[in-house]
Amino acid sequence: MPSRENGISTGEIQILIAIGLNKTLYKRIINHKIAITNPYIGLSINSLISRGYLQKDRTKTYQLTSLGRKVLVKILSTYDLDKIETLPDLLLQEEQRAKEATENLRKRYDELSDKMREIREQRLSKN
Repeated sequence: MPSRENGISTGEIQILIAIGLNKTLYKRIINHKIAITNPYIGLSINSLISRGYLQKDRTKTYQLTSLGRKVLVKILSTYDLDKIETLPDLLLQEEQRAKEATENLRKRYDELSDKMREIREQRLSKN
């Protein structure tokens, strides 16, 4: 999955957004608000906690830390919020960004692979 700024994956961004917009969430509620699988949600939440973006309280709800809020503000500043009316709109926009990033990486990989193939063929033809 493509990563964005601060090494945060698209799924982790979705979790930060869901928690940030709702102030606090239980894991079972997060499962219904975003389009990633339950095992991935657990791994992502644990990763976000270990990196200091989230905290879990005694009632097992998740909240953004001050670092998490700073990162979320930075992420949200990259969106055109005037065109976003709901959380699904925001998540769709993030999914589109991830698809575009993946496509760009695939194109770059293909370009570099072609270049490497040309170099290899040139070296073989010289021998």
